[in-house]
Amino acid sequence: MVQDTIPEFKLAGSDLGELPFKVEKVDRNVGYDSQSPHRHTYYEIFLFEEGGGLHMIDFQEFDIRKGDVHLLSPGQIHYMHRKPESSGWVIKFSPAFFLATQNDKETLLKIPFLNSGVAVHRIRPEETDFDYLIDLALRMRNESTLKRTGYRDMIHNYLNLTLTICNRLYASETPNALSAEKILCNRFRALLETHVCEQHRVGFYAGLLGVSDDKLCQAVRTAGGNTPSEMISRRLLLEAKRCLLHSTMSIKEIAYSLNFQDNAYFNRWFKKHENTSPGAFRVASREKYHT
Repeated sequence: MVQDTIPEFKLAGSDLGELPFKVEKVDRNVGYDSQSPHRHTYYEIFLFEEGGGLHMIDFQEFDIRKGDVHLLSPGQIHYMHRKPESSGWVIKFSPAFFLATQNDKETLLKIPFLNSGVAVHRIRPEETDFDYLIDLALRMRNESTLKRTGYRDMIHNYLNLTLTICNRLYASETPNALSAEKILCNRFRALLETHVCEQHRVGFYAGLLGVSDDKLCQAVRTAGGNTPSEMISRRLLLEAKRCLLHSTMSIKEIAYSLNFQDNAYFNRWFKKHENTSPGAFRVASREKYHT
């Protein structure tokens, strides 16, 4: 992906025996400023027991409310402006940790909310479901602290149960979440995360997925109402906006890093999609988010 000045944090600790998994208090000092834009190489599930403040996830603003569950995927840029009274827990885990006991390596793609391209990064469970998620988080934290016999298996089991509950809640808010078309669309989204800065052609992704351009287009339209070309442009636009807001690269450097052969074309393309120039967007977005 694009090289920029946005800090990226990994989950692995200094202890070689430490799992790429943690359950922490939201307000814990984790070694970096959570109020500054940053990203992670791992998943995060936030469980807010008390609300107050805002959580910004890739240009979307979410109120932090009591009983909210916020969901983040690797690579997403986010930061929080929490009020002092807000509190809760965050579950952190790497893709490798989750897949360690999975036979199906596409399991993560079948859990829609774990894909960064989804429109919904927040779910609002009923109180009983939220309390159950908190109980599971505390059980995982206890297992990782005590490290009794079989603790890794226990954590995996509790995490699978946590994701199953979140998936059920997500599916109830987003119908058709697990259809075959949705799964293919999620595979397409995952490939975009890896290749979009270099590859803008639908045929490239259809080839990697082993389907025709028409089949990919039909699946994507059924799952989300957009075409693959529109999804490529949307994901490319997000990367461009990330760089304009958070990086120190010039507009010409950003255009080159996103594989636009001509800076003038990048400016026209950006203005077509955002109705403003890259330079004007950079000024306006920094005034909004960095002041």
